[in-house]
Amino acid sequence: AMLTAADAAIRRGESARAHDALDQAGQSAPLAARVVRAKLLRTENRAAEALALLSSEADSRRLPPGGWHELVLAALEAGDPQRALDALEPLQKSGAMNSRAFAALEARVVQAVLRLSPDSEHLAGTWSRLPKTLRRIPLAIDAYVRRAAELGASLAALDELESALRRDWNPLLLDTYGVLAVDPELRLKHAQAWLAANPDDPVLLLALGRIAVVLGQWELARGYLARSLQLAPSAAAWEVLGDALLGLQRTEEAQNCYRNALAFGRGGRVWPVRDVIEADQDDLGEPVPEQRDPLGIPRVP
Repeated sequence: AMLTAADAAIRRGESARAHDALDQAGQSAPLAARVVRAKLLRTENRAAEALALLSSEADSRRLPPGGWHELVLAALEAGDPQRALDALEPLQKSGAMNSRAFAALEARVVQAVLRLSPDSEHLAGTWSRLPKTLRRIPLAIDAYVRRAAELGASLAALDELESALRRDWNPLLLDTYGVLAVDPELRLKHAQAWLAANPDDPVLLLALGRIAVVLGQWELARGYLARSLQLAPSAAAWEVLGDALLGLQRTEEAQNCYRNALAFGRGGRVWPVRDVIEADQDDLGEPVPEQRDPLGIPRVP
């Protein structure tokens, strides 16, 4: 009853009452009270103390299922993702979380571990030691690729990203491909090859537009981005289209694109692409998205 009272006090933001309830609960259920107190410390932005509170029990493998969950969260918030990674196995074996919730937490932990790698050698070692299942998580691949590029391992980042896209056509990874600061000419060539098989993918078209802008191929970028916006409007596509039009010295239209990007992000009124681009509209064409029947067989429009 005192543990439940403490948890209710935590949810209400009543820290003093929660500490009092835990002091009483600890007299008969010390381990359970310790786990709930770790949760309370996290809510008070004292994650390092929460982690220290659970560490001795974790080292002796005596934490209850909820304790492993709290340990992972405390380690993440305290900036010790490796400790969180080590705690994932006992947490999974405990069965305390459903598969979807555990997968989300697992991806978050792996992301944190990769993002804090101090150098490319450490990053490569960490990546190679991860189980194959974790190296297939899009969020983990994204974190590895971005960190590798930051640390100067550009070729390794590009190879890993392209291999992942061949294996799993994922929007997150496509978006990363567009912003990756690695060999834009090669990326443009490969992305154009993918376009033949995915002509109506707005994320791929946005990635192509981004790369073309980096290369200064303004007209090429304009075409890709206008097509992307016709298929699936987004604030990012409007912003990059503004960059392309600015490169073409079409300042007024670029300003309209930037206004649309702001309006889209705020839920305001967004003008259609044909109303924004005043000239050369004939080559935009009409979007013809792929149609499939319930069995997944493509249909000719």
